[in-house]
Amino acid sequence: MQSSIRELKPPMPGSSRDGTDSLTLAVTEAGELAGACLVFLDAERHLIRALAVAVDWKRHGVGRQLVQYELDRAVPGVPVVARIDERNTASIHLFSSLGFERLGRHDPEPSLTLWVREA
Repeated sequence: MQSSIRELKPPMPGSSRDGTDSLTLAVTEAGELAGACLVFLDAERHLIRALAVAVDWKRHGVGRQLVQYELDRAVPGVPVVARIDERNTASIHLFSSLGFERLGRHDPEPSLTLWVREA
């Protein structure tokens, strides 16, 4: 199924108070939404705020493609940071396999941990 991803739609920018939010979509050859990645960008970090994969597309490389896309477009020298629920073992495995390292808990949400990788 991995080869059925037709494209990663370019980020759709939005604005927030101190940076830019963007949403990247993974779309299948049939035009079906397979996944999405919400990112906050500013001068200090490239923060992956949310990564979602459609149930039928889990374990087919969609999440990996989305995260790799964000790594590829990150500004050199600006760390890529992800907020991951510590109960989500699939996400922890994905991000650690892509070179991210755990930093610690994310206040004020105690179940979220921060993971980082230098761009």
